[in-house]
Amino acid sequence: MLASTCALDMSSAAPNSGHFDGPETNQLMEIKMTGTTSATAPDASHRTPHPDVTVNNHRVVLTEHRMTGMAIKQAAIAQGAELELDFALSVKNGKRFKPVADDKEIKIHDDDEFIAVAQDDNS
Repeated sequence: MLASTCALDMSSAAPNSGHFDGPETNQLMEIKMTGTTSATAPDASHRTPHPDVTVNNHRVVLTEHRMTGMAIKQAAIAQGAELELDFALSVKNGKRFKPVADDKEIKIHDDDEFIAVAQDDNS
C-alpha cells in the first residue's frame, strides 16, 4: 500500500465561495491519500528486461526486445520448445499470424505469441 500526505494552504480560498467547504481560511488542511498497487500490474514506463513470450504454446523468455526470427527460434529450442531451425516462424498480430523471416529483426513485447511450423506443412 502506498501512502502520501500533502498539506494544502487554504488561505486563498474564499469562505462560502463554493470552492471550499471546510475549516476557516488561513489554516492548513492536511489530506492523507492512500492507494494500492498490484505487483502484477505493469508500470507503463517500465519494460521487463527479458520479454516473456510463447512459441508453439511453450513459454520462452527472450534476451532482447528486438530479435531476428532465427534468434527467436534458437532461444525457443534452447528452452525446450518443439521446433526445428528450418521451421517457418510467425507472430500473432490481432486474429492472424504474420510471418517472421529468419533474418528479419522484429520488436518483441511481453506475451507475444509465436508459432513455428514445418515449411511443407500447409495447415
